[in-house]
Amino acid sequence: MGLETRGNILVVSGSAVPVETIGDAVIDRKNLDWLCKRFPITVDEVFQSIEALADSSNDYTDGITLINRGDDKDILLETVSVNETVFFGLLDYGHSVKPDALDFDVIYNIGLVKIIEDIYFDLKSGQNHFEISELHDCVYKAIQLEIGDIDPDVILDSINNGGMD
Repeated sequence: MGLETRGNILVVSGSAVPVETIGDAVIDRKNLDWLCKRFPITVDEVFQSIEALADSSNDYTDGITLINRGDDKDILLETVSVNETVFFGLLDYGHSVKPDALDFDVIYNIGLVKIIEDIYFDLKSGQNHFEISELHDCVYKAIQLEIGDIDPDVILDSINNGGMD
């Protein structure tokens, strides 16, 4: 159906479920099945809400902290902390990459891995297009803090070998 504003609250059209309520449930680790049973909303409306939440803030500063659980040659990045803006941004990006995925953990991981691929394919080709996206730049800065400058092939090989799936 879509989203609309009622007063100053963004809601799902028709059901009037506040987008913020849906976001809170996602943050509280509720799954799609729970959300669609608890509220009169569809899976598409959940993802429309996530997209709206991702677009509603620009708080990317220190938005994600990563740790390398691998080594210098086999990178295995794991999220230590993530703020709401980056979390919803990664979910939205992951959903755009693989819209048939329905598990938020999987969708988050798809978004994070795809952004890392985007960044390091850019760097490998001598480009920096990723810096246009605050989400991409935020992830890049988190990687820089954890592992520093690294040959793009090392990270791309780690992804291809399942190190970040």
